[in-house]
Amino acid sequence: MTINGWSIKQEFLHIVRFRDFLPESHNPLYQDCRVTGWGKKTIEGELTDILLQSRVPILSNAKCQLAYGDHIKIHEGHICGGKLEKKAGAPCVGDSGGGLQCREGHTGSWILVGITSFGWNCSLKLPDVFTRITYYVQWINKVISILAFIVHMKALATMMEIPIIPKL
Repeated sequence: MTINGWSIKQEFLHIVRFRDFLPESHNPLYQDCRVTGWGKKTIEGELTDILLQSRVPILSNAKCQLAYGDHIKIHEGHICGGKLEKKAGAPCVGDSGGGLQCREGHTGSWILVGITSFGWNCSLKLPDVFTRITYYVQWINKVISILAFIVHMKALATMMEIPIIPKL
């Protein structure tokens, strides 16, 4: 498989799903959570050309909010991970947008539960914060439906040789 000129061995590609709904109280169902990214290992370090991964324990949003105090508001659209102590292997500069995947306890399958959002200085004593996928599922499905409709209409217009009106 080739993506943007890069050759990728298919043995390294795996399908990951996301849940339609899973409230925060079900976080304990997640086991063996991992964050992946191409970012730096330390704040002073260089970006890597090797995809890195690190295990990340999931924390309740309440514990996460306690750690951040009044500085940042942790809400339902967040999921927090990491240790409340100095840690290595935390998401760092360049990792934003990468996935937080967890193995589901009852099925053993991998689920995309978060998208790397922010942390504090790569490896300090604050948890890492991810965008919680389940909080945005309705929006994601709406956008996918709209895009699928647009693609379908463009294909139909092409087949029927109907000119598509350009945007002004």
